[in-house]
Amino acid sequence: TWVSGVGSDANPCSRTAPCKTFGGAINKTAAAGEISVLDPGGYGTVTITKSITINGDGTLGGILPAGANGITVNALATDKVVIRNLSIHGANSGLDGVRYLSGGQLVLDNVTISGFQANANSQAVDVSMAASGKLIMKDVTITNCESGVRLNTTGGALQATLENVTIVGTDLHALEAHNNTVATVSGSNFSHNFNAG
Repeated sequence: TWVSGVGSDANPCSRTAPCKTFGGAINKTAAAGEISVLDPGGYGTVTITKSITINGDGTLGGILPAGANGITVNALATDKVVIRNLSIHGANSGLDGVRYLSGGQLVLDNVTISGFQANANSQAVDVSMAASGKLIMKDVTITNCESGVRLNTTGGALQATLENVTIVGTDLHALEAHNNTVATVSGSNFSHNFNAG
């Protein structure tokens, strides 16, 4: 399916009749399908409940969730979600850039997250699970957020891989690994974070 800044969520989300938002397109996209961005624009917040790829390749797809979460992943344990080539900006009042609550695997690839500072619990990436999962972050830049990446699960095990990730200018921590989590970090830059890298 496709989205466009001049589309409409009443459309079928086809190439010639695209939707306007990710939220409008997700219900018209098959499981394991892909939502592609046709042109630059802000495409709204979205809750993902199935395997899907959201891809802004070739243009700048953006999400501007002032006072809200940008992307929430609440999928099945067998689902894989890929977010690629997107900018998520919280306008300094966003809650969390990406919330990963459930799902087998979440991949953030070439994603920029900034401006999530609604309160002391705001995170660029918040993983709060009750089961096993896997987070893969590659070529991700996080700036000017309350905190960078927070990892936690109350059941099972959470594995996180951060490759070529930049986390700069957070008010608290760049990376927090809590209960039942293992984080592998390579080729990354955590700098100018107020409390700790």
